[in-house]
Amino acid sequence: ANLAETKGEASTFGFPFKAWAEKKGVSWTAWVSDHQWFPVMFKDASFNTPTAFGKLAKDWLAEKK
Repeated sequence: ANLAETKGEASTFGFPFKAWAEKKGVSWTAWVSDHQWFPVMFKDASFNTPTAFGKLAKDWLAEKK
């Protein structure tokens, strides 16, 4: 599988995507909380330690409270 699209960094993909989505009013959700499905949200099966992507998604969702 070509997973290049899941290898972006927050600075090169995450924050630009966030800015684009916010500007356009695009609805989104981080729908998979898993340590194996891409993009990976947690470092392992304990679900206690988010990956960089997991932290970005968590922080963005927390802004919406």
